[in-house]
Amino acid sequence: MMDARTWEYLPLEIAPVVRQMAIDAAMVEACAQGRLTAALRLYRMTPGGVTIGRHQRWASVIDVQQLARHGWEWARRPTGGGALLHHRELNYVVVIARPAIAALGGEGLRNAFAIIMQGFVAALRSLGARPELHLGEREMSPSAAGVSHGLCERSLTRHEISIDGLKAVASAQLTLPDAILQHGTIYFVRPSPDDRFWPKAQLEEIAPKWWDLNGILEDTPAGVAHMEGSIKRGFADALEVRFRDHTVLPVSESDIRQRINLWSEQDYHRRR
Repeated sequence: MMDARTWEYLPLEIAPVVRQMAIDAAMVEACAQGRLTAALRLYRMTPGGVTIGRHQRWASVIDVQQLARHGWEWARRPTGGGALLHHRELNYVVVIARPAIAALGGEGLRNAFAIIMQGFVAALRSLGARPELHLGEREMSPSAAGVSHGLCERSLTRHEISIDGLKAVASAQLTLPDAILQHGTIYFVRPSPDDRFWPKAQLEEIAPKWWDLNGILEDTPAGVAHMEGSIKRGFADALEVRFRDHTVLPVSESDIRQRINLWSEQDYHRRR
């Protein structure tokens, strides 16, 4: 096992939403089994997609006809939270085993979530933004319709970042006995009502609740690369960790494929 202050840094991967969720799940399992100490991975979805929380009823948040209209796919996350669009965005996942959490000064697994987000606070400040990390259980009161609908953008929850009163960095967590996973999204261009993927009967209109990078960085390869560099430097500075760059994933393709197949056999994504 590597030094607890040295993290793996994975190259940006662009892949379908089910594969991305399978990679995240396989990585935290590798951490829990002692095969991986800590890692930061950035990724995007192709085609665009939607993830729903592990406890959500899919039919209440997914309109399959709308998804087909956009050409998007969807998957259930291994984490909780609300339905989230992955389009014109950058996603992250951090997985950390217990020894690396102790090296960060975290007292217990759950305290590491706030430490992780300090990396994004530093990254966004370097871009000239004024991020605010929320540590309360719920900082933004969603409407009754938003609660029942279950859209991620309708509330700002613990360990998420806001800018100018808008959600800027979403986060969702999974805690295992000896490892944690935290993943989420930051937008280059915020979702609009035209990006609807939810059943119309649930909610007629979604007011924009997202902050985005528009005006700071463009959704271009250069803009994405700039954001990658800012996040990497932010984590290195705020968490005092070193990165070892990887050219391949720290989990095998067979592990990823096995998980995708198991989810299909169990009807994991539509089980609720």
